[in-house]
Amino acid sequence: MKSHIVAALLATTAVVQASAADLRDPMRPPNAPAAATSHIGAPSSLQLQAVMGSGQSRVAIVNEKVVRVGDTIGGALITEISAEAIHYSRGGKQLVASLPNTKISVRVNKTLQAGQP
Repeated sequence: MKSHIVAALLATTAVVQASAADLRDPMRPPNAPAAATSHIGAPSSLQLQAVMGSGQSRVAIVNEKVVRVGDTIGGALITEISAEAIHYSRGGKQLVASLPNTKISVRVNKTLQAGQP
């Protein structure tokens, strides 16, 4: 069952990335040169995309691969997986990769009262 969930998350990640690559800037004139692509972080940095499970059974999706504590990816050893981050060591340094900030701000309209139009 867990392997089906991980496979579904990986497939979803691939689809989202492929779709984003096909988007064009609607404000860019048609004859303008293509924009240079930029990558968040250094090319060798790890990008945490998801964390699943709890306690010792946590797994993470990092750079589109499923990893567990003790796995090595991109020359980095995964030392800990928390609910929102991974801790890893590379080149003698202890580093952390966190999930992107996905908080949503909600405003409440207090001018309407219950039972009133």
